[in-house]
Amino acid sequence: MDRLHRMGNDVVVAHCPDYSAIYHTPGISGDPSLVAELVREEAVKIGVIVDKLRERLTKTGVPGRILRLNGHPGSSLVKAAEEEEVDYVVTGTRGRGMMSRKILGSVSDYIVHHSHVPVVVCQRPKEQQQQV
Repeated sequence: MDRLHRMGNDVVVAHCPDYSAIYHTPGISGDPSLVAELVREEAVKIGVIVDKLRERLTKTGVPGRILRLNGHPGSSLVKAAEEEEVDYVVTGTRGRGMMSRKILGSVSDYIVHHSHVPVVVCQRPKEQQQQV
């Protein structure tokens, strides 16, 4: 926000959960009750994320709104950017290794290659990245 946001900008924060790991994990995808429980747990985590995003917008005084999206994250985010007529997209990256990206795909790669507007991909500092 410090580097890209300018007064007068309206910010649209979009979050689309990625369930691909659940459906591609051996032993999990064949058990509907386990998948349902994992989806419920994810919904709680999403609520926490959305609350933190809302708090951050309020705390910084940045005007904007939050979109909760469903579907494939990459295409859902690109579609939302088109519908909201944004000027640019800022997305994060988890810093996954090459194998994870090959198997699960990369949302940020998808957005970069399919967005109709410029995309800024931000990466967390190495010490904050999760090892997958």
